[in-house]
Amino acid sequence: MIRVLTETRTVYRSEVGRRGRLTKRAAYRDAAWQAWRAKYPCTCEPDTAFECPAHRDCMCPDGDPPRCDRCRAAEHRRKVIDRLARYLMWRDARSAR
Repeated sequence: MIRVLTETRTVYRSEVGRRGRLTKRAAYRDAAWQAWRAKYPCTCEPDTAFECPAHRDCMCPDGDPPRCDRCRAAEHRRKVIDRLARYLMWRDARSAR
């Protein structure tokens, strides 16, 4: 279960991830990011210098549309995390009624 803890002030903290004071949207995005990282952990190995596709260097020039697999995967990841954060906000607002 993904939950976001609230305080009496209009400052929020996600239950997992960063512990600082966040806005409501940032707290939900942080919770969604932590859920993504739990489901898709990083597979980089510092001993063998193996880098997972999420951490490889990009060869796309700045300002161009994403061409390499890393940029397309990062764009997809951002969209999925934003969609999950919006869903969590909608779910919690609906359950509060």
